[in-house]
Amino acid sequence: MATKTELLPCDIIPPKIIKYTKNQRITRFYTYIPYPEWFKVQMKPIFEHHRKANEGFTFMMVDPNHKNTSIGSIYCELTPKHMSKGMQIPIFGWLHAESKEIAEQLLLHVENFVRDRGYHELRGPLNMPKMFGWGAQADFYDCPMYWETPHNSPEIPKWIEECGYTPDTEYITLGLTNLLEVDNPYPELDIISYPIAELFANQELMAKLYRLIERNFSGFLPDVSTDKERFEEMGKLLRETGHGEDFYILAIKKDTQDLVAFIVEVPNIFEQWAGNPLKTIVVDTVIVDEHYRGAYFFFFLFNEIYTKLAPKGVDGVVSGLIWAKNIPAMKTFSKIGKKIQNTIVFQKSF
Repeated sequence: MATKTELLPCDIIPPKIIKYTKNQRITRFYTYIPYPEWFKVQMKPIFEHHRKANEGFTFMMVDPNHKNTSIGSIYCELTPKHMSKGMQIPIFGWLHAESKEIAEQLLLHVENFVRDRGYHELRGPLNMPKMFGWGAQADFYDCPMYWETPHNSPEIPKWIEECGYTPDTEYITLGLTNLLEVDNPYPELDIISYPIAELFANQELMAKLYRLIERNFSGFLPDVSTDKERFEEMGKLLRETGHGEDFYILAIKKDTQDLVAFIVEVPNIFEQWAGNPLKTIVVDTVIVDEHYRGAYFFFFLFNEIYTKLAPKGVDGVVSGLIWAKNIPAMKTFSKIGKKIQNTIVFQKSF
């Protein structure tokens, strides 16, 4: 008879995968994922709310030979519709595993799961909600934790590719260090911001904002989440800062009152979660109407926000995720920053 620590081949039981639906507790998941405890405590209610609202499925692999110890995790989401280049596609995220073999079994399990529901492609890793990072971290593993930038072991992207996935999209994150002093090139525009509660209560202005987003977000972007709660969650975050109006800017034509630009930055709340003062902000969304692109308008808007936040202790700005093939954005941000992380999103057809 084998002891508890010495299992004979005939005694070994294959690992098993446990599926958790949106209404089931996933305590095992929070115990397993390789993040600091302060991060898990804060992210849990956010992730719980998201997966319950969006039909998220969590899968854990456990080892029956060692008291069902967790040895791998993965998350799969079918709704809300995640769009890639104009097409809906299921996504996976939160992939962590003790070995390539475990990662492969988890990915195969999710592939079969989505195939049974009529899908034949899978894309990821995309850690939902987006604030927890899109893509597999491919270098700069000593990079601090920033809003929208993932953290994983160096083996994860290699294992995903070895499991038949193709690197599809690269995202770049830049540390913005060189401010450019620029005057407003468009004096016909009002540059304004309102208290966050007032902004979200202004239905006419919010309608203009959503129309601006629809006009300027191409259906051919590699990753677009249709999660309608995203801006509401961002608004809640900014309200909690006590001075949310300092984190965003609207540009409105004085004569027609048309909204032509919107830029919003968010506090890197992971600093605060760790018990430190807020020092860094992340550029989350930049939308400028095509008639107002150029003339260094972005730099003017960027400086306006930084000028408001610098007296409050902010001394670092990060670009957030930039699609590497978005040449105009890369050229713009590269003028004032340097790369601090890049991540890869993979895709597989089956």
